[in-house]
Amino acid sequence: MGADAFEPFQKGSLLLASPQLMDINFVRAAVLLCEHTREGSFGLILNHKTDLTLDILIDAIDRPFPVYHGGPVQENSLHILHCRPDLDLGGDEVVTDVYWGADIEKLTMAINTNMIQEDECRIFIGYSGWDAKQLAMECEMNAWFIVPANHELVFRVPARKLWREAFRTLGESYRFLANMPDNPELN
Repeated sequence: MGADAFEPFQKGSLLLASPQLMDINFVRAAVLLCEHTREGSFGLILNHKTDLTLDILIDAIDRPFPVYHGGPVQENSLHILHCRPDLDLGGDEVVTDVYWGADIEKLTMAINTNMIQEDECRIFIGYSGWDAKQLAMECEMNAWFIVPANHELVFRVPARKLWREAFRTLGESYRFLANMPDNPELN
């Protein structure tokens, strides 16, 4: 069954792509909803790591910090999640200890001085966006399942394991979906 039982959507929800969702941008995606309003929704794909590093995108960065593909919208935009409010980076709290946005100059200094580590900050290019009611319609078609996000899922679970780990939080009746092979036809 789809995620429609979890309405209304809210920031801090984690959208898990159905194993049957074949949109190349969202295969086995775990999308953190950073904003949800009547006008639409904004999220970042947490588990689609790119081959890019932040030092390639921003000359002032001195170390190779991983970059994730946040989604297919405005892929030239940069988005940040972090869990270090003590560094005064800024941002809006999406879920407890997870902040969306940061002052890029302060973040650059924190990265270059090793004050912030890869498991405390995620950098994204692009984002995932939905128009008003679009996400609800997709959930009615069983494209997405929804679980509450938390600091552990966002920063501690390795990207390659995140989709499965988050699916397991739905309970025993969803375990078969979490354990489905990437390509069931090869099973």
